[in-house]
Amino acid sequence: MRVSQTAVFGWQQRWRQGGERAWASKGLGGNQCLLDGSRLRRLAAALWHCCG
Repeated sequence: MRVSQTAVFGWQQRWRQGGERAWASKGLGGNQCLLDGSRLRRLAAALWHCCG
């Protein structure tokens, strides 16, 4: 499955401490986007131009 042993041990530990609820999704990770609508449109256009 290409999962590290460390990840498996972490999952096991969370299961032991919190059961099924410990594995529940906590939502999206990462930081909130700081680009405004105009800049998001410019980025989308640039990506579409080079990669679309």
